[in-house]
Amino acid sequence: MELTPQGLQVFDAVHVAAEPLAGRLVAELAPGEPERLTDLLTRLAHPADDEA
Repeated sequence: MELTPQGLQVFDAVHVAAEPLAGRLVAELAPGEPERLTDLLTRLAHPADDEA
């Protein structure tokens, strides 16, 4: 699957618009926890081939 140039523009605009919300969602986490959460969620969404 590939995004069209227009789809990429929409994706980029939505990503920028969502940044303040993302910041609020992790505001109460301790230092390092937002990065840890990102790592865990990424691993859940994209498991390694040998872990599937």
